[in-house]
Amino acid sequence: MDLQGFSAGWAVILEQEGHRLRLFIPNQQMAEVPGREGLYLGATIRATGVLTPYRGELELLPQRGRDIIVRRGIRPEAPLRSIGSLTPGDQGARVQIRGEIVEARSFSAGLRLLVRDESGALPVILWENVAAMVPERLKAKGAKVEIVGQVRVYRGELQLIPTVPWEVRSP
Repeated sequence: MDLQGFSAGWAVILEQEGHRLRLFIPNQQMAEVPGREGLYLGATIRATGVLTPYRGELELLPQRGRDIIVRRGIRPEAPLRSIGSLTPGDQGARVQIRGEIVEARSFSAGLRLLVRDESGALPVILWENVAAMVPERLKAKGAKVEIVGQVRVYRGELQLIPTVPWEVRSP
């Protein structure tokens, strides 16, 4: 039902027959999850772990990444947009951009890439958990990339934020 990234990992909200459960996948376990590239809304997931309370609700904590199997996932549609066509009115929209990394800079919570196409440039924020799993060649200045993410306006600046590492790839 929902997928959220945090510095320590990802929270997946599962729903079955009207009941919800939060599944927490720590960063180090995500690399071991079979079928993880299909981890999107609508995915069918099988997981085993320990049920623990988290903020008044139950959370499932797997022991290993192999305790989670993503059986089916559909990558959500994200229209290809030119960078120059994005505006603050697109905040919250999922879009896809293609371009070249012209700057890559670390900051306290991850990595900030500046991606340019023929229409303009846009900062792409890779939170620490996402950046750790994106191949180095796709984070380097000069790399040609295709990135899917959510448009955000932060301190008056448009940004694109991928939720999972496999949303940053070669075109």
